[in-house]
Amino acid sequence: MEIQATTPDEVRALLAENDLPTDDLGDPALALFAARHEGELVGAIGLQTCDHVGLLRSLAVGTTLRNRGIGEQLCRYLLKMATSRGVSDLYLLTTSAADYFTRFGFIAIDRGDVPPAIRATTQFGSLCPSSAIVMRCKIE
Repeated sequence: MEIQATTPDEVRALLAENDLPTDDLGDPALALFAARHEGELVGAIGLQTCDHVGLLRSLAVGTTLRNRGIGEQLCRYLLKMATSRGVSDLYLLTTSAADYFTRFGFIAIDRGDVPPAIRATTQFGSLCPSSAIVMRCKIE
């Protein structure tokens, strides 16, 4: 499997298939990455950087390809990418995958503990429901 930078147009359908927001994919602070197997798009993930913090965005794997380690490879790739970009803390919002993200060091936190740079994102402010769980991972 190969992971590389991609465009919003390439991943839009995959994200929609996984009920993930697509309205702000053109945000210049958002870097999207695609996982491909034999040239076929099999997964995607995004990193939105805001000063020295980041937001993990849009982890998605094709429904017929789940439970094959694609999501894990994408998460590990994104953690390395965040480290290389000087991100000190990585945040995410989820309505259904909190248990999944704990394996990568994410812990649930109170919405009030989120830094202003993350609170200012469209993802945090309006795209994800207020009932979404907020999680943070310290990057070392």
